[in-house]
Amino acid sequence: MNLLLIPTTNHIITSWSEVYNNFTDNGHKVYTILDNKFINKEFPSDFIKLELFAMRLHQLDQLSSMQKLFIVLYLNIYAKQILKKYSIDTIVVSNDNALVANIFINNAKKLNKKTILHQAAGVLNKPIKISFLQQLKLKLKTFMFNLSSSPNIGNDVDLCLLQGEYWAKYIDNKNYKIVGNDYFRTFNKKIKSIKQTDILEFKKNINLGNKKLVVFFSQPSKELKMASDKNIKSLYNDIKYLETKLLENDDYLFIFKPHPQEYYYKEFNFKNIIKDIDINLLVASSDICLTIFSTMAIQSKIAGKKTLGYLPDYFDDNLVNYLKSVFDFHSNNIENILKSIFSDVQEQQKDFSKLVDLSLNTKELVYKELI
Repeated sequence: MNLLLIPTTNHIITSWSEVYNNFTDNGHKVYTILDNKFINKEFPSDFIKLELFAMRLHQLDQLSSMQKLFIVLYLNIYAKQILKKYSIDTIVVSNDNALVANIFINNAKKLNKKTILHQAAGVLNKPIKISFLQQLKLKLKTFMFNLSSSPNIGNDVDLCLLQGEYWAKYIDNKNYKIVGNDYFRTFNKKIKSIKQTDILEFKKNINLGNKKLVVFFSQPSKELKMASDKNIKSLYNDIKYLETKLLENDDYLFIFKPHPQEYYYKEFNFKNIIKDIDINLLVASSDICLTIFSTMAIQSKIAGKKTLGYLPDYFDDNLVNYLKSVFDFHSNNIENILKSIFSDVQEQQKDFSKLVDLSLNTKELVYKELI
């Protein structure tokens, strides 16, 4: 079987690596269309790399309608070429980058190829409700440009592979299987294998002493247009305020861990920024993990850390609601977050198996479904 994977971030290719290496180990060919800018580090050597020009241009609002039209036409030509040239039998897309995914899905379906949505990132957005006129517009786009028959990727594929039962309500497609998530299962193993000597060495290097380590894991909110520029600036002012208060307290050290796709944080002059580090070591060394809607919240809970969520009202519920059951405490008020940091409330045991079922062997389940 010839398999085509379309991931979009390092996180996804890391999540998929072991799962789809199982196919190459059994004599199948795995081709991967990579985002040239963000994916390379974790690229499995057994996968056949195919470059895709302009994969992330769909995120750039500066593009004119004419530029977007040329990109769509280019992607359609490219998709047909790839599917035919490499005799692809099945394509697997991740649950983001709808433009690229839908174009490949539509081209694959016309060629009677099997199409799979594999949820590898932490979030699926709720289905977008569209009017009758919008439906007609989408059908016209599909007919003319093969762009998309739906704004929701999961609606158009033959099968959805989900990491937990919670996400089934987020797709209209009822043909799905729960397969867990190997990224989180592997993280669970790695976090338990970290040596105490490595943790102590890291703490020594950052001069932690007897202080508690508070780590904020950010998201590329501005880069991905997740809220207005005004609100995102307000968000970072709040985090900067939190940092200031923690710096005034001799019992805490604050570290800002930016997302790899993020740049806006540089305008706020955070004192302690760590960009390149083994994320497992950072989580293992921390006492409190703080985020907005990063899947680092799940990793923090797997590691048994006190996990807090700062959830301003101006972020879409799609982005924040699913993590509310993971956080030990969450609030839309930064003062409440500070109080929670300063309190003696300890981390709680959380059952988030509906979000991510860690009991499942993703590698075996995916192989069984696709072969």
